[in-house]
Amino acid sequence: MTESRRHALIGALLGLCFPLLALLPPLASGADLLGALRQAHSGQPLLYLLYAAPLVLGFYGRALGSKQDALLAERSELARQMDAVAERLRLEQEETRRAREHAVHIAGHDPLTGLRNRRSIAEEASRVVKASRRYGRGASFLLVDVDGLESVNSAHGTLAGDRYLELVAAALARGLRETDAVGRWSDDDFLVVLPETPPEGCAIVAERLLNLVTGSPLLLEGYQIKPSVSIGAAHFPAHGDTPELLVERARAAMEHARAAGGARVA
Repeated sequence: MTESRRHALIGALLGLCFPLLALLPPLASGADLLGALRQAHSGQPLLYLLYAAPLVLGFYGRALGSKQDALLAERSELARQMDAVAERLRLEQEETRRAREHAVHIAGHDPLTGLRNRRSIAEEASRVVKASRRYGRGASFLLVDVDGLESVNSAHGTLAGDRYLELVAAALARGLRETDAVGRWSDDDFLVVLPETPPEGCAIVAERLLNLVTGSPLLLEGYQIKPSVSIGAAHFPAHGDTPELLVERARAAMEHARAAGGARVA
């Protein structure tokens, strides 16, 4: 039964009770308002009903209003609690998402330089070679060796060497396009993958990276050094058709550049 029907039924029952109230003997206590009305109009039942009906209905309406207020307050409290639970769930989901993204980032990036780690850059190299082979496009690999890292570590400590690597990594990242990729290949080597880049374009990129790294002296742990890198280049498909072979050829070119004094591209 709906609330409106229930209230209508109660009102009808109350209306039927009014004549019965008029026929009852008067109450001993004059404090009862209905009893007082009945005593005052004992000989006029209809007038008693006219006076008593609004009073009874007012009391009944007040009781219903109080109940409704309590229900509304309870509903508001439940809504507040539900909003609090929803907000807490949203925050927990956001924290979980950030933790997942952080875990994915850590799994694929070098903790020192922030660049891709060896596994990640190797996967990117494999993807680029497969795409180049499928669509008949060229690609280039650069292997960048940090000159003098062992000397810096020996003379100034590993903290200075780590700082040296960080600065070189930042310079390499600044000099690349959004479609290019760079990652730390070994302790002092970085692998740069240049998709859809012919030898002429690769030479331009390599010279830009060389100039960015060797631009000005660096202050490391109180010591000033002149940064330097040796860069070896290899091209798909001229120098190999697999990532492993291209990295091997780029390493051979890098060794040639380092043997010639470093700070150059081969």
